[in-house]
Amino acid sequence: SCIYSYPTNSKTFYVTPENFFVEDVAARSIGFCNLILVNKIFSIFSLLFAILRYIRGLDDQKVDIIVNTPKIHLLLPILLSKVLTRKSISVVLVIPDIPTMITQYNKQNPIKKQIVDMLDKFSMFLASKMDAFVLLTDEMKNFFKSPIKYAVVEGIIDEKGYPKDLM
Repeated sequence: SCIYSYPTNSKTFYVTPENFFVEDVAARSIGFCNLILVNKIFSIFSLLFAILRYIRGLDDQKVDIIVNTPKIHLLLPILLSKVLTRKSISVVLVIPDIPTMITQYNKQNPIKKQIVDMLDKFSMFLASKMDAFVLLTDEMKNFFKSPIKYAVVEGIIDEKGYPKDLM
C-alpha cells in the first residue's frame, strides 16, 4: 500500500517531497512548486506522474485509490491516470462536507464568486466520475445528478471516549 499526499504547505518556493509511515503503510508526499497560480497546475502534473510511476511498477494488480476531498488538483490527475493506463483503477471519493461549502470565497467580490462557482461545478463534474463515495449524510447523494454507489458514515462523536480538552 502507498499513500500519496502533498507535504505541509510552507512559504518556500519549492516544497520538497517527504517519505514517512502511517502505522505500517508507506506514505509519500509529492513535491511541488509553491508559486501562486502555478502551484495548482504543478501539483496536478506532479500527482499524475507519481500515480503513473507507481502503477507502472505493479503487475496486473487492481489499484484502489481513496481521495479525501473533491478538489480539482486531486481529482483531475487521478481521472487522467485512469484514462492513460490500462490498469484496473477504482476510485473512492470521501466527501467531508457539502460540496459547495468546501470552497470558500469572499461574497463581496462578484468576479471571484463566478470563478469559484465555475470551479465548484467542474469539481462536481470530476467527482461524478468516481467509482464510489463515502458521504457524511444520506442527503448528500442528492448533489449528484445520476445514481451513485455510496456509503454513509455519519459523524457521531462519543464524548465519553475523548479527553475533555479536545471537545
